[in-house]
Amino acid sequence: MASAIGLFVYLAVGGSMALTYEANQTNKSIAHDETATRVVTKAKPGALIETYLLVGSDTRADTDKTSADAGGIDGPGAPAGQRSDTIMLLRHNKATGQAVLLSLPRDLWVTIAGTTSKDRINAAFSKNAGTLVQTIQNNFHIDINHYIEVDFVGFKKVVDAIGGVTVCFPYQTRDTNTGLNILASGCPKLDGIGSLQYTRSRHYQEFKNGKWVEDPLSDLDRIQRQQQFMLAALNQAQGALGQNPLLLSSLLTAAAASLTLDSGLTVTDLKDRFSDLATDKLERYSLPVTGVTIDGKDVLNVDTATADPILAYFRGDTDTPPSTTTVPS
Repeated sequence: MASAIGLFVYLAVGGSMALTYEANQTNKSIAHDETATRVVTKAKPGALIETYLLVGSDTRADTDKTSADAGGIDGPGAPAGQRSDTIMLLRHNKATGQAVLLSLPRDLWVTIAGTTSKDRINAAFSKNAGTLVQTIQNNFHIDINHYIEVDFVGFKKVVDAIGGVTVCFPYQTRDTNTGLNILASGCPKLDGIGSLQYTRSRHYQEFKNGKWVEDPLSDLDRIQRQQQFMLAALNQAQGALGQNPLLLSSLLTAAAASLTLDSGLTVTDLKDRFSDLATDKLERYSLPVTGVTIDGKDVLNVDTATADPILAYFRGDTDTPPSTTTVPS
């Protein structure tokens, strides 16, 4: 889902400034989330820095359990309703074009807004988008200025529209929960369903030395795979649009069907604000965490010492993101 978010931002802004008509047409079909709108922090007039909360939603409404992508969406024993599959913060400097992403694992242990109790951060989104926004603002003292949500339907449509995304696998790879099944090492091009199976994989297995070995870091390594997939997808989209500029209209249509914003944000806004977005300007971090068991739940606590330089940047306490040589990205 991280790749879907990146693609939607890119499609909203990429190509050329001649996209105003398409963007305005797309705005008509964009959904808005009022629970998020009520709690986002409005940026001051003329502010050069804005922070966006990007959410990949694994809503199970209207999913066909007999379809080829059912495993990528539902998985065994998945509950009804929606959960946040991906949670990211994007800090954007409008003056320099610098964009920095911070991924928050969905098993992060936080105090849920409106309560005095702690739970996984994913539980905040299960209430509503506004609770998730407020939970992040309360726990990390980071002002969130805008909210962007993408669901699975848009993910698949956009990947298919750009002709798939090439991903390299050093080993035969599978996830029997999502349906991912890469039969040999190599660099196949994944379609929308395959991309969903890959980016959602939490039981990622590689066939090494004659046996299947599961990734022990589960969601944490999945975040890294999602971020790398996002960059590959952005490059694929840029290349596809370069070869066929007419492709943009269908991509925007696919994006609009599955995009939810706070009511203070439009696709035209994204186009104007991110006109200089480029993969070589995109820095990426994952929130440093440690695994713990609390009340029988396997959850993640913030590794405060390592996370503080990253969080300080997103709070605006410093103008320079931490060095990627000292902070794992």
